[in-house]
Amino acid sequence: DCSGLAHLIYGINGICLPRNADDQFYFSKKVERKNLKPGDLVFSGKSGREINHVMIYVGDGEIIEAASEPMSVRKISFKDKFGIDFQKTRNGMKIGETKIYFGKVL
Repeated sequence: DCSGLAHLIYGINGICLPRNADDQFYFSKKVERKNLKPGDLVFSGKSGREINHVMIYVGDGEIIEAASEPMSVRKISFKDKFGIDFQKTRNGMKIGETKIYFGKVL
């Protein structure tokens, strides 16, 4: 799942990250989109602070995520995932029924 992927990638790099997406959100520090760096986290949720998905930013408006298919990881552009150009987003922005947040662990 998504939080397991983030947990694994950070763990391989010697960083202890909580196991579920909601805890990862609270563990990370809020960062504005313009300051997002590869390895930072992108969270999404339906409302308020209900986080149900975490992705890893890889640069150039692209993310990697655990996809719907079992044991599947994909690299996808922010625009293909959310239908909006990455440069037009901001932390806490609502896109349809989903809110997005950017977080930094390092």
